Amino acid sequence: MSIGQCTNECNKKGDKECVSDNVFKICGNYDSDSCLEYQTLSCLSGEFCKNGNCCRTCSSLDYNCDKWDDNCGGKLFCGKCGYDETCKNGKCILTSCKDSDGGKNYYVKGNTCSGSGYICQEDWCKDKTLIEFYCGNKNTAILSEEHYCLCKDGACINKTCTTDECLYPSTKCYSNNSYQKCADYNNDGCYEWSEVYNCPPEQKCDEKIGKCISLISVGGTPLNQCTAGYKCYNTKYIGYQDANCKWNNIRYCAKGCSNNKCNSF
Repeated sequence: MSIGQCTNECNKKGDKECVSDNVFKICGNYDSDSCLEYQTLSCLSGEFCKNGNCCRTCSSLDYNCDKWDDNCGGKLFCGKCGYDETCKNGKCILTSCKDSDGGKNYYVKGNTCSGSGYICQEDWCKDKTLIEFYCGNKNTAILSEEHYCLCKDGACINKTCTTDECLYPSTKCYSNNSYQKCADYNNDGCYEWSEVYNCPPEQKCDEKIGKCISLISVGGTPLNQCTAGYKCYNTKYIGYQDANCKWNNIRYCAKGCSNNKCNSF
């Protein structure tokens, strides 16, 4: 339709048409004359054009959970959060965390839960190590740490004895072809010798090192795999081990032993 010296390109102001997958045109008066014409516009990143409208997607909204209007008469399902999360403004966020023993309490067995109780971890014992769970990261995530102690039923307990029978983790020969290991076998907090173990076939127990070695020899000397030098005997002691794997000069490290030397920190 002509108006004065111009002609309308479209019929109704506000009418829209798709030009391509993510480009549309809208009818209006965008210049100085009195006629209607189209203006070409692009949809936002991640959107697509349908019937002249830009349809939203989970990607364009940057959402990863819940249901949302797609701006084209439909619904978007952007996903479901995990058990320890909740959906807030289209984003999965961690929910609060609770620890029944109040945090790092080594002498009380705790149960740490997040996600409204959907995920829970109980403190537990691994030999003489307590696996302690607690809340972290602004009281949302469940964290854990290892704590060395006399451990029973998910908590550290006090010793019921005062004297070690042996030095952990040493071994000794019981006979020519058998040996014993040092550890806390009765959970009283002290170390004692184990039951008797037999050496594997074609091996004998060497009194010098308290371990089974091969009967095969090189130049009449039994094989060994020890490198002489000061080493951590365990996490609390350091000592000198010779080429025959025999320990000497074992002494206590007040702050523990690591990397073959007493800790200074």
